[in-house]
Amino acid sequence: MQPESKKEIIILFIAGITICLVMLAYIINFLFLYQKRKKILVKESEDLKLEFEKQLMQSQLEIK
Repeated sequence: MQPESKKEIIILFIAGITICLVMLAYIINFLFLYQKRKKILVKESEDLKLEFEKQLMQSQLEIK
């Protein structure tokens, strides 16, 4: 099933490029979302650590 005319070759070429661009856009979008979620998780982890340290200091002050 070989393309016989230049028009068919051009259509297949454009379709291939379009598919590649859509896949590339999906991958880039996935990476941005992953980075955003990772930043949120790191921030939440830091907030929890600070809150724990604050409570620990408060407990130590109450004991003294």
